[in-house]
Amino acid sequence: MTRNWFKELIRSAAYLLYVCLPKWNHAILWGWPVGEDSTRALAMQLPETSVRHVIIFADDVHVGKMVFGDAHRKIKIVDKGSLHAWIWLLTARYVFFTHRCFMRRFPRRVVSVNVWHGMIFKQLGGYRDPKERIRSRYALATSEFWKPIVKEALGPFGNILSTGLPRNDRLFLDRAVARAKLGVRDRSCRKKIIAWLPTYRKSVRGEIHEDGEDSGSVFGLHNIDPAEINAFCEMHDIMIWVKPHPMSAFENSQELSHLLVIDDDWLHRRCLSLYEALAASDVLISDISSVAIDYLLLDLPIIHCFPDIDVYRNTRGFTMEPIEDYFMGPTATDWEALKIELKRICNDEDSWRVRRRELRALFHANQDNKSTERLLKAIGLC
Repeated sequence: MTRNWFKELIRSAAYLLYVCLPKWNHAILWGWPVGEDSTRALAMQLPETSVRHVIIFADDVHVGKMVFGDAHRKIKIVDKGSLHAWIWLLTARYVFFTHRCFMRRFPRRVVSVNVWHGMIFKQLGGYRDPKERIRSRYALATSEFWKPIVKEALGPFGNILSTGLPRNDRLFLDRAVARAKLGVRDRSCRKKIIAWLPTYRKSVRGEIHEDGEDSGSVFGLHNIDPAEINAFCEMHDIMIWVKPHPMSAFENSQELSHLLVIDDDWLHRRCLSLYEALAASDVLISDISSVAIDYLLLDLPIIHCFPDIDVYRNTRGFTMEPIEDYFMGPTATDWEALKIELKRICNDEDSWRVRRRELRALFHANQDNKSTERLLKAIGLC
């Protein structure tokens, strides 16, 4: 009890200092994990605005420098846990963040933008506990449909901006370059490149909790053998890359002839981001990740691999029901069902195209690569 009281006292004193200190013309970028795509998109365009410095917070400065390198003379990589980080934050006029950046509320004269990690299918923030909201001036949505959901989950004191998400601009990057970085050429030409992005069930970092039913597998399926997946892919001349959620357990990357199991470090070593890798793909497999909403912009097939949907509904919950009405492709609950859907796609069968386009119109007011530009214009920086 004494420790909690002391922490609240420190937070209150820090916020009072934050309110009183002058604000200078620099911008903070705090995206987790380091190098996530909204941070990258903003880091490319913010230096071209009137801001004097762009300060990128990193929980690993080495990785931050690997990702952003000498991107621009205005950019500085700062250890998020350092005293310098606090000084930069307390005097910043602009703050863009995906996760809590020291504070749970920002002064009104700070242009604070909660970029978050996509539109919100699963319950989080205010849906679970109003205290989890971060009181920023702005939060982002991709269309009017999402505004009330974002408001409830993230709870900004100001506006919800329907500009789109900066990270989505990166879905439109050069496909051939991304394929080369993935090593597709080294594995010969494949009919289809399939991205598989399961979300976590049992988090091991960040906020620790358990949702749905943990399979104990990076694929989110019980009793599945990477060698069997690889053999299936080889038979159908396709390649699958799988990236577990950064909050889930992960031991080692695997590189088989037709199957890659990768993480952020693997991507960093190849100077590749998640959304660049998505831009190189032809199909997405996921469960309830917000990536599926973003992937609609590419008008490519989506498969929902969701073996524990009912358990997940009862443990984590969704922001809309019935959630199945908003699915963008067929649902597979095990490896056998997933193989059937993959075979159909290999044969260029796409019975969900019309429904995907209906949902794309509902979920995305803009379907281009100008989301970052719209955001900066909305806050007076472009």
